Amino acid sequence: MVFWHAAERKQLGIPSGWGLAFSYSHLFIDKFLPFFRAGYANDGGALWDRSVSMGCGYRISEMIDRLGLGFNWGRPSKNEFGESMDYQFTSEIYCHFNLYKMFSATPSIQLLINPALNQEVNSIFVYGFRFRASL
Repeated sequence: MVFWHAAERKQLGIPSGWGLAFSYSHLFIDKFLPFFRAGYANDGGALWDRSVSMGCGYRISEMIDRLGLGFNWGRPSKNEFGESMDYQFTSEIYCHFNLYKMFSATPSIQLLINPALNQEVNSIFVYGFRFRASL
């Protein structure tokens, strides 16, 4: 559980705010890694005022650490986007690779329905690639 607070940023016109975030995951039978995350924000320039995510990863091998599927529901901040914004729904498929002891990579594909940052379309695909180096 995380509690955060952001001070007012007068020059940018952003009010102070606070929020809570919760995350839980647990490895079962050395193969399954379900996760659950939830967050709440009250101003502070946050893009979302509520968000809930859940999904599960499956460990295939030492190199393919997780193949996973996740889902998210998010309510865009009324202060940032106005009252008429629809909820955003996101689904993601990802694969986490252990490249070496210190390096990992995670390509992903996401489908966003009612994307808050692109209101001209009903849905959009987002392709991602995360890379991590542990020193």
